[in-house]
Amino acid sequence: GINAEYMGIHMDSVGVAQTVTLRALDKLCISLTTRHSMNGPLQTDRKVFDAGNMAEFGQIADNDDCFRMLKYAFMFTGIVREGGSPGEMLDDLRAFAGGRGLELQQINLGPSRSGFASSSAVALNLLKVLYMASGQESIAQDEILLGSMALLFENRLGLKSGRQDVDGLLPGGIKQLTYRPTAAFQVPEVRKNNDNTNFKGLAENMILVNSGISRPSGVGIHRGLNMRHWALLSRDPRRFKALLQSFGVHDEIEAAIERKDYTSLGRLILTYKSLRETNDPGATQNKNDEECGRKVQSIMHEPPEEQGHNHS
Repeated sequence: GINAEYMGIHMDSVGVAQTVTLRALDKLCISLTTRHSMNGPLQTDRKVFDAGNMAEFGQIADNDDCFRMLKYAFMFTGIVREGGSPGEMLDDLRAFAGGRGLELQQINLGPSRSGFASSSAVALNLLKVLYMASGQESIAQDEILLGSMALLFENRLGLKSGRQDVDGLLPGGIKQLTYRPTAAFQVPEVRKNNDNTNFKGLAENMILVNSGISRPSGVGIHRGLNMRHWALLSRDPRRFKALLQSFGVHDEIEAAIERKDYTSLGRLILTYKSLRETNDPGATQNKNDEECGRKVQSIMHEPPEEQGHNHS
């Protein structure tokens, strides 16, 4: 019978733990449970969809629906048809589960906000479990292909995920990824040998600070990916120039890591931050900026800079 469990993808930098479990039920229904700390305190939400409310299962437009990703995962993997009537979706469930029902449980513990790729971790785990359960192991066991499907899944839901959101979750903690210019669908080349870098040295010379300041809404025009795309298409002289310059800084950052030049690395990160603020002002904006008359997020950066430390 159906009993698939996937202990999830761990992002070493933020300690996000994911677990997705799929089990068979005797009753013809789909039971969804999500346990998360997205709103602060740990909370559990559960809902059962059967003949009485199956129409609601097919509704995935509400961004505030905590079951939205779970419901769409069934459709995206082909277990139930997207856009089907309640009767058709129940027929699909009956055919898939042999007349029984399904219980899907997802646990997401850890930071869940813009920039942490937490939604990508959820998407990858959900899709892997459902692809495995539906006999699509060729997708579930191909990490690059699974990431591509998760990227498509999130963007169909309007979550504006990027390629590096899903690729950052590939096994191995810190990793080196290369993206070759292509007109086809973008996929990464993963460098297997990291002898050219000293990742331990990064931990000894860099500090990650959580400012607690949220970026703009993920569905707004000021979302980072949208702003950078706008800078590219608009050809605004100031913002487009900053975008192009930031690409060159990427290469310099990689070179500084390889030669273990952490002083230059700090300077380059500050340069990149300045360019990023030019092509994507929302990257460091906060609702309190106007009241304070300055970028609130920059305040914590000033003492180390005054002491001669390069940082971002």
